[in-house]
Amino acid sequence: MQVSIIIINYNTFELTCKCIQSIYDKTTTISFEIILVDNASIECDAILFKQQYPEIILVKSEKNIGFAGGNNLGILHSNGEYILLLNSDTELLNNAIELSYNRLKGEKNIVGLSSQLLNEDGSIQHPAGKFLYISSLILKISGICRLYSKSKREERFLGFDFDHTREIKADWLWGTFLFLRKSIINEMPNNELPNNFFMYCEDVEWGYAINKLGCELIYFPDAKIIHHGGKSGHENINRTIHKNLYTVLKKYRSATYANIYFSLSNILQVITTIRNKVKSRF
Repeated sequence: MQVSIIIINYNTFELTCKCIQSIYDKTTTISFEIILVDNASIECDAILFKQQYPEIILVKSEKNIGFAGGNNLGILHSNGEYILLLNSDTELLNNAIELSYNRLKGEKNIVGLSSQLLNEDGSIQHPAGKFLYISSLILKISGICRLYSKSKREERFLGFDFDHTREIKADWLWGTFLFLRKSIINEMPNNELPNNFFMYCEDVEWGYAINKLGCELIYFPDAKIIHHGGKSGHENINRTIHKNLYTVLKKYRSATYANIYFSLSNILQVITTIRNKVKSRF
């Protein structure tokens, strides 16, 4: 088996079916299995997925164990050389899985990638990120980064500073479409992806964990999918993200580093607001 595709379903029956169907429609020349983990949905009986797609492996969790927990549960049932973590609210636009497999096949140090993620209107999302560097915040606060060339600025910051039209190395990638060599997961504690959060920022920690093992990730735009999610979170979600990022920084750097980082982040937010107000007057 070349690829095990793991999809987490939680009350998204119709979206999940569209996702599964797109896999069958677009993936024709590579061996794969689909492992659907139902995270204790109440929308409908998960057996309906097996009735519609008998070939899938259905794993029913008795309780909602979150995104990382659900993916780790799916990995336990996987047989593939590679693992694809695929959000239920996605649809493949091309043979993204085979393209990803061929890109990583033969690579030694690059162990994972993300595809290009598109909104429904065709605009590009921004799944490639850099680690949380204090130096990057200082460059933005001081304005020095504005002296950088476009390509240098993109490589330094990624995220919304990067147009996501070319391949590039990234420190971490969204878990929306995360294609990983299974062997790298087996090198992690308990042979699983870090599972410290119920939801949000687990993919940032995965990037730190992969980097700690001396391996790399890339953003790979040749593989293309539609991501129906990607909406901005409300205030409560943002608080959870802040808390989880603090935990990641504290674990992989230090509490002092985390405190300095978020203090500077707040300063940058204020400065950015002021700069935007000044810019709007002219």
